[in-house]
Amino acid sequence: MLSSELYERNQKDFAPVLTKLIGLKPDLMDVGRSPPATMGLIVRQARELGYKGRFVQTGGPGWNAVVSAADKPDAEGMITVLYADPKNQAYENLAKAYRKNVNQTPNEIIANFYDAGRMLLKAIQLAGDPNDTAKVAAAISKALPMRSLQGDILTAGHQQMMTVDYVGQIKDGTSSIVGN
Repeated sequence: MLSSELYERNQKDFAPVLTKLIGLKPDLMDVGRSPPATMGLIVRQARELGYKGRFVQTGGPGWNAVVSAADKPDAEGMITVLYADPKNQAYENLAKAYRKNVNQTPNEIIANFYDAGRMLLKAIQLAGDPNDTAKVAAAISKALPMRSLQGDILTAGHQQMMTVDYVGQIKDGTSSIVGN
């Protein structure tokens, strides 16, 4: 795994470490939670060094920034984590409203933030007093389960909202869902 904990944030030359990794002949390289543009740089440099295997992005959103930094052919086949189904009508509507109001395309993780906001508002309503944070915190578990923006069921985990994530694969410069 080539994760952001293993290099300086401003690093641009990954050839030394990639040369060692490629020498091990891995079938798969996991770029972990590296920032998307850095992931793309790692992918491109590994391809330039002759790596033919597959890449996987196991954390963090931003597959489109990976493709942009790596170039479409280098990112082809990469397995990605997706926080939203880009073809889901409710997600498309949210993304459209976001683009209209903010004048940029949202990252798909916006779906999780949207659901978290809805959950918090429901907990505030159940608590009856938005200023009593203890009551609001206690009401969060009562706010779930609830339906997500995309129609999945959100449940309560240990002090967190459990969402559905998707497995995507980059093909021709875009990531499509291949599983969840």
